[in-house]
Amino acid sequence: MRHKFSFTLASFLAFVVTFTPVLTIFNAKADAMNAFTPVTAIVSVDSTFINDFDCAFPLVEQVTGTIRDTLYFDQNGIVVREYISPQFQGALSVTWTNPITGKSLDSYEASSIIVYYNPDGSFKKLMNQGLTFMVTVPRAGQPILADVGRIVIERGKGITFEAGSHEELNGETAAFCEYLLILRSPGCYQKEHIKNLRQSLCSSQR
Repeated sequence: MRHKFSFTLASFLAFVVTFTPVLTIFNAKADAMNAFTPVTAIVSVDSTFINDFDCAFPLVEQVTGTIRDTLYFDQNGIVVREYISPQFQGALSVTWTNPITGKSLDSYEASSIIVYYNPDGSFKKLMNQGLTFMVTVPRAGQPILADVGRIVIERGKGITFEAGSHEELNGETAAFCEYLLILRSPGCYQKEHIKNLRQSLCSSQR
């Protein structure tokens, strides 16, 4: 089984890189407040990056929307937990585009991320739960890539718990990638074709 970074982790890492100043503001607020008081910030997300892990060709992935980011502290004012919710003003919007063919697919991201930190501020554990995305063929409604359930990732251990359907994480992206690769109109990509494609993939993996 071929594991990849899931969209959730990729977008989360992009978020951390883009919004590091927000965490600095968090710490400043924590210093000025009671150490036990959680600090919340509402953050606008507009992140575009190259997705080179889903398909054999690069995709341009864009994540937009608004999230609510809350930090929780111990009695010494040290961050111990972070809760990131994309449902503050509706789910985040996600678009994958093949820059060569111009084909794109989109979905909504509504799962929450809980990050636990060690006393020194380093990453300890991450838990992602809920509907991360459900990608469907435009005007056909047929799902071709789904990520829903719960995943726990621990430092130095990797994935320690997985429940639900995580097709991207498990490398089951063939139908998704083929749609973005073919130079045909979306109307030509019908449910029966996707069904046959999935069946052929299952047969080849036996």
